Amino acid sequence: MRRICILAVLAVFAGCGDEQPTTPPGSDPLTNTEVLALVETALGQGFLALDVTGQTFDLTIPCGMGGTVRTAGEVTGGVDAQQFTAAVTLTHQDCQSSHAETGLAFTINGAPNLMVALDVVTTTGDNPTLAMRGSVQGAIRWAAGDRDGTCEVDAQIEAGFGFEGVSLTVTGEACGSRLSSSA
Repeated sequence: MRRICILAVLAVFAGCGDEQPTTPPGSDPLTNTEVLALVETALGQGFLALDVTGQTFDLTIPCGMGGTVRTAGEVTGGVDAQQFTAAVTLTHQDCQSSHAETGLAFTINGAPNLMVALDVVTTTGDNPTLAMRGSVQGAIRWAAGDRDGTCEVDAQIEAGFGFEGVSLTVTGEACGSRLSSSA
């Protein structure tokens, strides 16, 4: 179940709007594909090795190509609980990683960090479901090749998963790009 929630958080950024994101003067702006890749990479590095429930944690996790991400927070409830909450802060320190689908390589630093908050309710039985509400907020500094900038994130997420299908609503902003998507 933890992995489903993480995948949902990562998937929210597929809803990037059509507006071009902003970067510092003199830099080429990130495309929406690059915004998606950056935020997925930043979130993925902090959650890949995380497998905790019902506890407070403070871990420093190595990034794929160097650097670290400090992952601190608390998960209340647990895998067997019908409801749980998570509050996680990701602080990147020269975290170097590449996005699996696009191959884009990033170096990411906290500016100061990304905060992820999730409330999850599950049902079991013949038609198990998962409903999630949450947010991702904060900022990261990024570098990719000869470009760099700061990416502020303020996104809200609502998702539902079950045999009936998947629903996902994302609103907010990431890297100056408006997020607004429902599926």
